[in-house]
Amino acid sequence: MLIADFRFKNSENPTKNDDQISLSASVNLSSSELDILTSLDNTIDKGTENLGAVVDNSLRRLKVKQMMKHAWDNYVRYAWGKNELRPVSKRGHNGSVFGSQPLGASILDGLDTLYMMGMMEEFKQARDWVAKEFDVNSVVS
Repeated sequence: MLIADFRFKNSENPTKNDDQISLSASVNLSSSELDILTSLDNTIDKGTENLGAVVDNSLRRLKVKQMMKHAWDNYVRYAWGKNELRPVSKRGHNGSVFGSQPLGASILDGLDTLYMMGMMEEFKQARDWVAKEFDVNSVVS
């Protein structure tokens, strides 16, 4: 759990204390999410014209990553190895644009996203599934 308290001074008059912007949050963060905040902190230290945009973008990035984590965790829980998850019924499904073979299409499709988002535990889990379970010969053309 990280409890963060950010205070930013008005860029037009940095000595004026009554124009401070304060943002407090209490959240559970992974190491990659802490990296995002460190990046935010470094950007602020260097000075920026548009501090609001920096904060907004960092918060958006965290939210998108939380959404990916939610989607991935539910795919793993309910549909691991299937082509896709049917979210309402919470069941895996193979019949789709990928054909009816259980190719783990969501796993294959998610590998690059997991890697780029820094979700290395999930990436390794997906990579291991591909190495052990994916069979190119089962793909019917």
